[in-house]
Amino acid sequence: MAAKKKVQEISKLDRLKALAIEINSDLKGDGRVVLASEIEVPDRIPTGILALDTIIGGGLPRGQLTEIYGEESSGKSLLSLLSIAAVQRAGGTAAGAFREGYDVRWAARQGVNNDDLCRVDTSTGDTALEIMMTMVEQGVVDLAVLDSFQSFGTAKEVEKGIEQESMGGGGANQMWGRIMRRAYAAANMAANRGDTPAAWIGISQVRAAIGKYSPHGPPYPEPTGSRAIKHWKAISVQCKKGEIHFSQKQKDDKRRILGRTFHLHCTKNKTAPPERVSQFTYYFQSRVEEGPDGTQLVLPPGIDYADEALRLGKAYGCIETSGAWMEGYGIRKQGNEAFLWALRNDIEALEALRLDIAEAAVRASLWRSYGDHRRPIRSPASRKPASRRTMGGGSPRGAETDGSPRET
Repeated sequence: MAAKKKVQEISKLDRLKALAIEINSDLKGDGRVVLASEIEVPDRIPTGILALDTIIGGGLPRGQLTEIYGEESSGKSLLSLLSIAAVQRAGGTAAGAFREGYDVRWAARQGVNNDDLCRVDTSTGDTALEIMMTMVEQGVVDLAVLDSFQSFGTAKEVEKGIEQESMGGGGANQMWGRIMRRAYAAANMAANRGDTPAAWIGISQVRAAIGKYSPHGPPYPEPTGSRAIKHWKAISVQCKKGEIHFSQKQKDDKRRILGRTFHLHCTKNKTAPPERVSQFTYYFQSRVEEGPDGTQLVLPPGIDYADEALRLGKAYGCIETSGAWMEGYGIRKQGNEAFLWALRNDIEALEALRLDIAEAAVRASLWRSYGDHRRPIRSPASRKPASRRTMGGGSPRGAETDGSPRET
């Protein structure tokens, strides 16, 4: 009796891959089927602001739209100017449409090179969008900024006038949808041609949502636009005003405002773990700080990088702590003030600490858990059940105020 031939069964996965190859051979023009493992991870553009980079995953992702929203004077435009300055220092190019106002002196104070920045000057959002799309499609822009969505009017609004414009009649909501849809289309077109896609920053405002409850008290703030618009953006960062820093009393018995603390909250993130918060302090003018030994140091205006690095360095484990003692980068001091003063006087140690924090933030964004980024991922069977507090709707396990994942 002849032996029966064994029929080799083809799995569904092999059939799927074979079908993908067949589809690719029949496709003409744009479009193809690829494995998810063949997709390149988009590069990120560091903003130079560790408080922002740590909560969004290491920087602004290319080919994605990052929305920065918040109330007035909450640091939205400041973040965009500092990001433009960081891109220019790295040898990149930037372009922006600033409808709410652009002061060359204030931008230069943030480190922006106005000679290398292309600013779109127009009154309608349609024209600004067309110009920005042309720059992005040609692959000559690394960072594109729109400040802000609501300040741009459409051509229809200009033609009809204010009195004839009605709610839902082609106003800001439809403008939002067109900007975000075409922004993604332009980024994809640049990526398909082999060029480097641009990172997008879209600045938005907040309104009081009626009928919604906020644990911090009414009103409940949310960005403007319809509900569907919220799904176009990849990252959303909310800015809030914090503590004001005053100087000591002068001879006229008055205290002057030196700076302010801004709070950041990543409410949505498709590229890294969301729901992270952080903060940074920005000083509007130079100030004099006195160290523990009585010596004084004149600090320039801008972000307090030493205070930011100390706070994030402890959160990410870059600085070893033992009680009140802290050690790292050739510095060993007791107390935050002493270690902070040593960082202010050692620029090389400060830069090395900032680089290590940036690398730790990228590693932390790759973990699937809010646990410590230095701890290996456990299998689902070996994980302990969630506590009552986390199951009852409390804060995520290990959520850190500095955006750093850490075990509780």
